[in-house]
Amino acid sequence: MKTRSRMILLLILIGSFSFAKNNLTSLSLDHHQIPMQISEDKNWNLLINTIAKNGKILSVDNLNYLYLENIVKSPNSENHTANYISIVGYMDTDGNYKASHLEVVSESWVLENDGRWYINQWLHKISGKNEIMWSAHVNLIEDQDRRVYKHEYLKETEEMYAKNWKKTLNSWYQFISQFQLPN
Repeated sequence: MKTRSRMILLLILIGSFSFAKNNLTSLSLDHHQIPMQISEDKNWNLLINTIAKNGKILSVDNLNYLYLENIVKSPNSENHTANYISIVGYMDTDGNYKASHLEVVSESWVLENDGRWYINQWLHKISGKNEIMWSAHVNLIEDQDRRVYKHEYLKETEEMYAKNWKKTLNSWYQFISQFQLPN
């Protein structure tokens, strides 16, 4: 699947940056032990729990990405959005999952008349306390065979990164509502 291979590439790209580890506390879940800062924001905690309970695991370069994906196709075209949110960590020697941060990829794919994909991409690396550690805004142009013709980082202000993160986070809050049982 094209979007899955794109996600792997982007996770490797984001993962190549190193950041200091946070002091993380443990959030106990049904089938994963996710050490993350627990926030006073109930929606944030619900998002972390939903990823832990419903996410798929992808292993890349000794890291485990516990992730959710949300692919939305446009009606009557191949255009789509591809969104991924991952709790990134590793399995310790006792088999416990140890998380350090979240990585978020949000993309808009448009197939133009020239047969190339024009991709608008936002990347965020987020602490367990929901603080932006790193962000990037990228424009890509690829052909149908995945050859990259353009890969351009766009310079954005910290305010613009924060605004995009808030918009992206709110869309994830809306998305996870499908996993919640009615009261």
